[in-house]
Amino acid sequence: MGLCRATRDGRFLHANPAFLRITGYPSLEALQRIGAPDLYVNPADRDRWTTQLREDGQFTDFEAQVRRGDGAIIWVWVSLRAVLDPVMQALCYESVVVDITPRKRAEAETRNRALQLEMFADVSRRLRQADRLEQMYPILVDAAMGLLQAQHGALNLVDADRERLTTVYQAGAMPGATGQTFPIAGSFSGRVIATGTPYVIDDIAREERFPWLRPAYYDILGPVVIVPVQSEHGAIGTLSLGRVRNGGLRPFVDSEVRLVRALAEIGGTAIRRAQLHNNLEQAYLQMVLALARTVDARDSYTGSHSEHLAVWTEAVARELGCGEDERRAIRWGALLHDIGKIGVPDEVLRKPSPLTEDEWAIMRRHPSIGEEILRPVERMVSVAALVRHHQERWDGTGYPDGLRGEMIPLGARIIAVADAYSAMMDDRAYRKGRRKEEALQVLRRGAGTQFDPRVVEVFCRILEEGAVTATSPQAEEDTAARPAVQAIARSLTQVRQAGRLMPAMADVAKRLLRPLDLAMVLEEILSQIQDVFAYPMCAICLLDEHRHELRVVAQRGHAPAATAGLPGRVEEHGVLRWVARHGRPYYAANAMRDPLCAAEVAGAASQVAYPLIVDGRVIGVLHVASPVPDAFPPDVRDALETFATLAGLAILRARRDDELQRLALTDGLTGLANHRALWDTLEREVARARRDARPLSVVIVEIDQFKITNDRLGHLEGDTILRAVAQELTQHTRAGDLAARLGGDEFVLVLPGASKAEAVQIAERIRGRITDIPRGMEGKRLTVSVGVAGLPDDGGEARALVDAADHAMYQAKYIGGNRVNVA
Repeated sequence: MGLCRATRDGRFLHANPAFLRITGYPSLEALQRIGAPDLYVNPADRDRWTTQLREDGQFTDFEAQVRRGDGAIIWVWVSLRAVLDPVMQALCYESVVVDITPRKRAEAETRNRALQLEMFADVSRRLRQADRLEQMYPILVDAAMGLLQAQHGALNLVDADRERLTTVYQAGAMPGATGQTFPIAGSFSGRVIATGTPYVIDDIAREERFPWLRPAYYDILGPVVIVPVQSEHGAIGTLSLGRVRNGGLRPFVDSEVRLVRALAEIGGTAIRRAQLHNNLEQAYLQMVLALARTVDARDSYTGSHSEHLAVWTEAVARELGCGEDERRAIRWGALLHDIGKIGVPDEVLRKPSPLTEDEWAIMRRHPSIGEEILRPVERMVSVAALVRHHQERWDGTGYPDGLRGEMIPLGARIIAVADAYSAMMDDRAYRKGRRKEEALQVLRRGAGTQFDPRVVEVFCRILEEGAVTATSPQAEEDTAARPAVQAIARSLTQVRQAGRLMPAMADVAKRLLRPLDLAMVLEEILSQIQDVFAYPMCAICLLDEHRHELRVVAQRGHAPAATAGLPGRVEEHGVLRWVARHGRPYYAANAMRDPLCAAEVAGAASQVAYPLIVDGRVIGVLHVASPVPDAFPPDVRDALETFATLAGLAILRARRDDELQRLALTDGLTGLANHRALWDTLEREVARARRDARPLSVVIVEIDQFKITNDRLGHLEGDTILRAVAQELTQHTRAGDLAARLGGDEFVLVLPGASKAEAVQIAERIRGRITDIPRGMEGKRLTVSVGVAGLPDDGGEARALVDAADHAMYQAKYIGGNRVNVA
């Protein structure tokens, strides 16, 4: 603790050894060569405490910066009091001084760290919020320049071939070189990428001159620092910062280099993820375009249907004053408007006659399915809305949402007009296409009801004036998608199995191009992992969102009991549950020592798991294991992660196919098989029964007086009754039997292997159960009339059996109903 005494004018009278050590003077004589005011860095600090002493006679807990004898600046805590004479006049001042420099430095470090963390968090947030990769570049460079008080900044990223760097953004004293490329080998940045360490230059003018750097670079800049921009698996570029020479040659110190390197790592991770996202998005777009063309190709009359729409809609949009971005979205919407039809069965999409109401119900789902396909692609969000609403009508009677008037997006209104015109002009199997003049007249008649009148007016005028022809446009979508897909392929050249990997990726993508049931898709995914990546053990777990549990739905290479530990709640311990919970991959190089692995998979020395993410949500986990420790090098893990993304899309496609197949074969009201499924099944079972000489029975059930029920109680109550009957039919038939709704209040049971006598027993049981169903609130019970027919007694063909059972049912109804009658 330092003690000193000084006169009012600041001349030191006494100082103890501790005070001399604190202030850095060897003796009192040396200290007396200066005055007390000369110690203070800020003279106002001494003025402040002398004023306080004159008023109060003392001043405590005073902190100030002082300059030591060696020139160093330190922080001190001071407590002062005035020594007074008998008439209360100050004779001198006594001070107690403590060196608090370590505490103040710690406080300053804490404040700086808090500011840095806040800045890092702000940069991370802004990087996440960036809509496009290009928006990330200035965020990173500007933040780094501000952090290091640099007047120049540049971000250089490694090209796909890893032989050159491209300056993707430059700011400050030397803007204008964005887009310039230069070789990695031999450059300053190349040294940084090769070593992974920063390169600090005190004066760039004394360094080697490279031809790709402008002479002004050496003339204007002095100190320069170049740090690697790194992602999880290495450098993807460099961040260069410089200070101008006319500001002095203040070099970049180690603490500054550490800060900017930490910032570059944040930026590198964000940029790499955005790059991968863009690559996958572009690949998804490529697959989506393939899907769209597949839809056109499946129906001969629509061969270039979407291409024509793209030309017409873009012309109309330009005439209506739409901006470039909106026109681009409308063009994409026209190209992809029918993509949802990929899920419509060929029997409906290519039917050579008008569709039935059930078939139209399936067809009307295609706009919402198209939206679901496009929505995961950020660039396609606005396009997805156009695809969803292109079947809406101006008067509000369209689908899927019944939007009216200008509530319908303008692009969707334009596509609707062009789509209708194209449909009228095309030849169909059941009618010839209309003439141009006739089709335009139909459009004009639909203005104000089906179509936006203003859009119709512009569309018709453009076609009548011949301002645009239906020639195939420049395939912008190809040039937009192909480079990114090629970039993915180049990035996979480091993978040992790259020669077989791209076909594997293509095979997974093909799952989106044709209907496959989920089980087949899962087996395809696992077979690719074994055949292409050569890992013996793999499994797919899907998430039950309602029960919040993972379930193994497919596996290869495991003993039957080996996956017993895999299923379970997501909150529980384990690699798969961790991946499902966090939505991030997990790699266990040594499964025996990894705390998450435990005994999760028998025989696995190393394992990796990836989330299957679709539309921003985890739908399951892909798990791959090897009996060899650390069997998954980084390049292979990257490839597997891409594979997992495509696998997730394939699973989504299969699930949608399953759902659409179910809808195509299921009655929407009751959940029973529909008319089409009934006849497909019946014809198949008749052929099998005749081949195997086995019995087959058909039962027809019709609700008695159902029209009266509908008229008195309303159709909602009638629908409730139909569902209740359907439930009884499914609950009281055997496994392998088919319950179908023939239409209205008629139901059909197909009973393979059942004789007529056995069919009567089943029918009587069902009739008795149905009488327990109440009819409204009046206490009356429901009754049914039932007819039974059998092969071969009542016919040898499907139609003959149904006719015979139908005749027997009507006989039961004619004699009073509520009974079973045999043909």
